[in-house]
Amino acid sequence: MDKAENKKRGNGIFTKLVMGFVMIILIVFMFPRGESIEFEVSEGSIWLYDDLIAPFSFPIKKSEEVYRAEVEAAKKSVYPVFIDESANKQKSIESLTSYNSYLIKVLDESIESQSSTINNPTFLSTPSF
Repeated sequence: MDKAENKKRGNGIFTKLVMGFVMIILIVFMFPRGESIEFEVSEGSIWLYDDLIAPFSFPIKKSEEVYRAEVEAAKKSVYPVFIDESANKQKSIESLTSYNSYLIKVLDESIESQSSTINNPTFLSTPSF
């Protein structure tokens, strides 16, 4: 009996050591790695690499007027993604209104026909229609 108990006790210690070693390795891999920038980046160029995040917060040491002027200059230097045209707005509203009236007309015809089968001429699914 003593040999069996010694064998089990030795096996338990070995298992604990292996588990401890594995846990240490896993914890080491979870720590963040420090990164250094080894690139020559010029001001105004597009950053193509991983995001850089400062390890601490820092204040903007500028007067309010200078900061607002720089923000406005940055807004003016960005090209607009959409062009605001009033004619396009009106066309969109008219097309939606015409489709809305078409949908109401189709629904009214479907209700008036009193048929058991549903004819769905729209893009809607049958349960939605």
